[in-house]
Amino acid sequence: MKKSLRKALIVAGIAFSSCSSPVLAGESGFYGTAAVGLTSFDDTDWNFETTSTYDGQFKYNSGFNWELGFGYDFGGRFRTELTYLQAEGPLGVATFDQTDGQSITGTGGVTIGGFVASAYVDILKDSKFTPYLGGGIGSFSVDTDTGTIAGVDIGGNSQSTMGYRFKAGASYDLGKSDIFAEFTYLGVESQTIDSVNYAAIGGYGFLSGVRYKF
Repeated sequence: MKKSLRKALIVAGIAFSSCSSPVLAGESGFYGTAAVGLTSFDDTDWNFETTSTYDGQFKYNSGFNWELGFGYDFGGRFRTELTYLQAEGPLGVATFDQTDGQSITGTGGVTIGGFVASAYVDILKDSKFTPYLGGGIGSFSVDTDTGTIAGVDIGGNSQSTMGYRFKAGASYDLGKSDIFAEFTYLGVESQTIDSVNYAAIGGYGFLSGVRYKF
């Protein structure tokens, strides 16, 4: 198993183990969750082989990020969620390591979407203001843009891959619903899409939203 997925499993294990710890009393039940925000992906190395081998980096601008799903609160400090998320990584600059006059145009931007199973530990559950930590793993699709590399047409395509996501945030109890804000980190494994080899893609984000209790 790759290093990044091992990290995600460790975080999820810590979260799940918390359910056996003493917890504060609270209401259990299902809830729906929805959030929007921004994500900024890290610079990503790329490699492409045609008659020659070319490589460089994709540098991304900030993009739109949203998440929608449902969860279950066990009534203490432990929650689980199943959500669908999507994060855009619009291409800012594509760099070329070679200096033979070749160029890259268009391709490089990514959109990552997929389902994530997550576990959360709520801290200081005895107040309306509740900070929390969480993490999860999921199955994602990475969609890329069309373009050219060294004069060769690159078709936009989609590739399935595994990924992980960590969160640190805080919520405020309004009664039937909670509002929240959180910092996130989303990562997916390296993949090859239309002969372009992408290194592992990851980036930080910010989300704000609401949880509605059923």
